[in-house]
Amino acid sequence: METFVLPHSGKEVRLPATGAEWELYTVARGPCARAARSLTTALKKACVVIDKAAKDGFRPNEKGLSELYEKHLVPVMSKYADLGAYDTETRSHAYAAMERVVEVVVAR
Repeated sequence: METFVLPHSGKEVRLPATGAEWELYTVARGPCARAARSLTTALKKACVVIDKAAKDGFRPNEKGLSELYEKHLVPVMSKYADLGAYDTETRSHAYAAMERVVEVVVAR
């Protein structure tokens, strides 16, 4: 897991960063590493939006998280679907991480 410091709150969160942590099909090491990096980058972008919203006094609700997920993660998951990036496990890791960010930044 990678520690990511949220830029607006300064809080730290742990995010999946490797193919194994994302539960990708890790037999394809090179492509899997690229997919994991891309997923983590997309997740970080969504987390920054959540962090900024909390700073501005908003608590992202289920609909807001779904919209962020669709905007930032689904395109990457679709691109690497052949490596398992669109499987249930990967989707669960992404969504759980976004929910952890909400909990961390709202509990200031």
